[in-house]
Amino acid sequence: MKKLGTRIGAMILLITAFGFKNNQPGYDVNVRVTNIVKTGKVMVGLYNQGEGFGDREKMYKVLITPSNGKKEVTVTFKNLPTGDYAVSLMEDLNDNNKMDMKLKLFPKEPYAFSNNVKPKLSMPSFKDCKFSVPTTKTVEISLINP
Repeated sequence: MKKLGTRIGAMILLITAFGFKNNQPGYDVNVRVTNIVKTGKVMVGLYNQGEGFGDREKMYKVLITPSNGKKEVTVTFKNLPTGDYAVSLMEDLNDNNKMDMKLKLFPKEPYAFSNNVKPKLSMPSFKDCKFSVPTTKTVEISLINP
Protein backbone atom coordinates (compact mmCIF):
# COMPACT_ATOMS: atom_id res chain seq x y z
CA MET A 1 0.00 0.00 0.00
CA LYS A 2 2.89 2.32 0.77
CA LYS A 3 4.27 1.77 -2.78
CA LEU A 4 0.90 2.72 -4.27
CA GLY A 5 0.87 5.97 -2.31
CA THR A 6 4.42 6.74 -3.45
CA ARG A 7 3.52 6.06 -7.08
CA ILE A 8 0.42 8.23 -6.91
CA GLY A 9 2.45 11.00 -5.30
CA ALA A 10 5.10 10.72 -8.05
CA MET A 11 2.40 10.83 -10.74
CA ILE A 12 0.86 13.96 -9.23
CA LEU A 13 4.28 15.58 -9.09
CA LEU A 14 4.96 14.73 -12.77
CA ILE A 15 1.54 15.94 -13.89
CA THR A 16 2.03 19.19 -11.98
CA ALA A 17 5.55 19.69 -13.31
CA PHE A 18 4.88 18.85 -16.94
CA GLY A 19 1.18 19.54 -17.33
CA PHE A 20 1.57 23.20 -16.41
CA LYS A 21 5.09 23.81 -17.65
CA ASN A 22 4.13 26.77 -19.82
CA ASN A 23 2.77 29.16 -17.23
CA GLN A 24 4.29 32.21 -18.91
CA PRO A 25 1.75 34.14 -20.95
CA GLY A 26 1.97 34.09 -24.73
CA TYR A 27 1.01 37.01 -26.93
CA ASP A 28 -0.59 37.26 -30.34
CA VAL A 29 0.93 39.20 -33.21
CA ASN A 30 -1.55 40.21 -35.89
CA VAL A 31 0.11 40.96 -39.22
CA ARG A 32 -2.12 43.15 -41.38
CA VAL A 33 -0.94 43.04 -45.00
CA THR A 34 -2.12 45.81 -47.34
CA ASN A 35 -1.59 46.74 -50.99
CA ILE A 36 -2.32 43.21 -52.26
CA VAL A 37 -2.20 43.16 -56.05
CA LYS A 38 -4.02 40.09 -57.35
CA THR A 39 -5.78 36.98 -56.23
CA GLY A 40 -3.07 34.73 -54.91
CA LYS A 41 -1.79 33.66 -51.56
CA VAL A 42 0.13 35.66 -49.01
CA MET A 43 3.00 33.88 -47.28
CA VAL A 44 4.10 35.46 -43.99
CA GLY A 45 7.31 34.27 -42.35
CA LEU A 46 8.07 35.13 -38.73
CA TYR A 47 11.69 35.16 -37.52
CA ASN A 48 12.89 35.27 -33.93
CA GLN A 49 16.61 35.64 -34.55
CA GLY A 50 18.86 37.66 -36.81
CA GLU A 51 20.85 34.75 -38.15
CA GLY A 52 19.16 33.50 -41.29
CA PHE A 53 16.63 36.33 -41.59
CA GLY A 54 14.96 35.90 -44.97
CA ASP A 55 15.95 32.24 -45.27
CA ARG A 56 12.88 30.00 -45.50
CA GLU A 57 14.65 27.26 -43.57
CA LYS A 58 15.27 29.59 -40.60
CA MET A 59 11.68 30.80 -40.12
CA TYR A 60 10.33 30.51 -36.60
CA LYS A 61 6.77 30.19 -37.94
CA VAL A 62 5.01 30.67 -41.26
CA LEU A 63 1.37 31.36 -42.11
CA ILE A 64 -0.16 31.21 -45.57
CA THR A 65 -3.53 32.71 -46.43
CA PRO A 66 -5.38 33.20 -49.72
CA SER A 67 -6.07 36.82 -50.60
CA ASN A 68 -9.37 35.91 -52.33
CA GLY A 69 -9.31 39.16 -54.29
CA LYS A 70 -9.08 41.31 -51.15
CA LYS A 71 -6.74 44.30 -50.99
CA GLU A 72 -5.72 43.38 -47.43
CA VAL A 73 -5.56 40.32 -45.17
CA THR A 74 -4.63 39.71 -41.56
CA VAL A 75 -2.85 36.64 -40.19
CA THR A 76 -2.28 35.97 -36.49
CA PHE A 77 0.72 34.30 -34.89
CA LYS A 78 -0.65 33.03 -31.59
CA ASN A 79 0.89 32.51 -28.17
CA LEU A 80 4.35 33.96 -28.82
CA PRO A 81 6.78 34.46 -25.94
CA THR A 82 8.12 37.94 -25.33
CA GLY A 83 11.09 38.80 -27.51
CA ASP A 84 12.20 40.39 -30.75
CA TYR A 85 10.68 39.29 -34.05
CA ALA A 86 10.78 40.30 -37.71
CA VAL A 87 8.50 39.49 -40.64
CA SER A 88 9.29 38.78 -44.27
CA LEU A 89 6.39 38.17 -46.63
CA MET A 90 5.43 37.77 -50.26
CA GLU A 91 2.36 37.46 -52.44
CA ASP A 92 2.70 34.24 -54.43
CA LEU A 93 0.96 35.16 -57.66
CA ASN A 94 1.56 31.90 -59.53
CA ASP A 95 1.13 29.46 -56.61
CA ASN A 96 4.62 27.94 -56.88
CA ASN A 97 5.51 28.55 -53.19
CA LYS A 98 8.62 30.59 -53.96
CA MET A 99 9.69 34.11 -54.83
CA ASP A 100 10.16 34.45 -58.57
CA MET A 101 13.13 36.63 -59.51
CA LYS A 102 14.29 38.68 -62.51
CA LEU A 103 17.95 38.12 -63.38
CA LYS A 104 18.26 36.24 -60.05
CA LEU A 105 18.48 39.62 -58.29
CA PHE A 106 15.12 41.38 -58.36
CA PRO A 107 11.75 40.10 -57.10
CA LYS A 108 9.01 39.64 -59.69
CA GLU A 109 6.28 39.19 -57.08
CA PRO A 110 5.08 41.58 -54.36
CA TYR A 111 7.06 41.37 -51.11
CA ALA A 112 7.51 43.27 -47.84
CA PHE A 113 9.25 43.38 -44.48
CA SER A 114 8.17 44.46 -41.02
CA ASN A 115 8.60 48.14 -40.22
CA ASN A 116 7.88 48.62 -43.95
CA VAL A 117 11.61 48.53 -44.62
CA LYS A 118 12.27 49.07 -48.33
CA PRO A 119 15.50 47.33 -49.31
CA LYS A 120 17.92 49.08 -51.66
CA LEU A 121 20.19 46.51 -53.28
CA SER A 122 20.24 43.73 -50.70
CA MET A 123 18.15 41.94 -48.13
CA PRO A 124 17.38 44.17 -45.12
CA SER A 125 18.74 43.17 -41.73
CA PHE A 126 16.82 41.61 -38.88
CA LYS A 127 17.82 44.64 -36.80
CA ASP A 128 16.09 47.03 -39.25
CA CYS A 129 12.93 44.93 -39.41
CA LYS A 130 12.61 43.78 -35.80
CA PHE A 131 9.85 44.69 -33.39
CA SER A 132 9.39 43.74 -29.74
CA VAL A 133 6.59 41.63 -28.35
CA PRO A 134 5.94 42.56 -24.75
CA THR A 135 2.19 42.24 -25.34
CA THR A 136 -0.36 41.41 -28.04
CA LYS A 137 0.06 43.75 -30.98
CA THR A 138 -0.80 44.44 -34.61
CA VAL A 139 1.90 45.03 -37.20
CA GLU A 140 0.85 46.72 -40.46
CA ILE A 141 2.87 45.99 -43.59
CA SER A 142 2.32 47.29 -47.12
CA LEU A 143 3.44 45.10 -50.00
CA ILE A 144 6.02 46.47 -52.42
CA ASN A 145 4.92 45.84 -55.99
CA PRO A 146 7.87 45.45 -58.34
